[in-house]
Amino acid sequence: MKWAIISATKGGLKQAAKISKMIDVDIYGFEKAVGEEHVHDVHIIDGSLKDLVGRIFNQYDTLIFIMAAGIVIRVISSYIKDKTQDPAVLVMDEEGKYIISLLSGHLGGANERAVKLAEYINARPVITTASDAKGIQSIDMLAKEMNYIIDDMEKAKEITALMVNDFSVGMIIDKDLEDSLDVKKVNGIKKWDPKENEKIDGLVYISNRTSHFNIPMVQLIPKTMVLGIGCKKHYDSHTLLEQLKHIMQKNNIHIKSIKKVATIPLKRHEQAVKSAAEMLDAELEIVPIEKIEAIEDNFESSPFVKKIVGIGSVAEPCGYLVSNKGICVVPKTIVNGMTVSIWEEKNG
Repeated sequence: MKWAIISATKGGLKQAAKISKMIDVDIYGFEKAVGEEHVHDVHIIDGSLKDLVGRIFNQYDTLIFIMAAGIVIRVISSYIKDKTQDPAVLVMDEEGKYIISLLSGHLGGANERAVKLAEYINARPVITTASDAKGIQSIDMLAKEMNYIIDDMEKAKEITALMVNDFSVGMIIDKDLEDSLDVKKVNGIKKWDPKENEKIDGLVYISNRTSHFNIPMVQLIPKTMVLGIGCKKHYDSHTLLEQLKHIMQKNNIHIKSIKKVATIPLKRHEQAVKSAAEMLDAELEIVPIEKIEAIEDNFESSPFVKKIVGIGSVAEPCGYLVSNKGICVVPKTIVNGMTVSIWEEKNG
């Protein structure tokens, strides 16, 4: 984790030096404010403060500005993108009395780091996000804590707003995930069963499967699926991706639930396979042939495939092994020279 402190004054740089004894940070300051005792520890700001921020904004996880909040807002405004990309931005006064979480309070970790830094220097953290003020865990923080993917950030904001404003928000969670999340401890959300016909205003749906409910909903997706795949040489990437999407839709498997794409060494450099892994934001894992040979009798074998690659099956044994001998949710499916099989990862 990379931290930077930016200050325009001598008093601010003294606070920065104090913090640097507790946290590994890079310090930036203007030459006129750098005293002899700190001259070797400070990166001199060459040009304007706004130019500096433009250069370093995406180089650090956390930026601490020791200056007026108004100045900070003006200099960072041009570089802000969205909460999934922006660094944590904290603002601190010269006396070290207050640490303000200004930007990326949840996903960027600014709230958490403001509290941490305040503890280090005996300051008061200032957290203004509504969910934190009410003791409610926002949807983005819940997803971050549980390592789930948020299907739609705008919907996550909408559901969090319902929680903050005391509307009724329910949760449906896959049975095999219930042990990992105690719903009773998630303030602002209650477990909900649609069969009971209890009215709710919003829904948090935690599953790697797709579903639809006629109420405002955000889905949190655990990445627990493994895609075993094989295809003809020089397969068209666009065709493979479209066919894959169709297979997943047909089987109600969320496209963002794929954790790994598994194939054999011969397909390591196949562009269509690499494109699939990139599109799914999944790790590409290559399964050694000898590992497949040891279990291939458990799967349907193709004499043609065996003649070409030395083993009679690719997609199913690759998915099986990489999922840690998990559960097959989509058996071998062949479409126009592409073969896939999808497996749910087994823990432990």
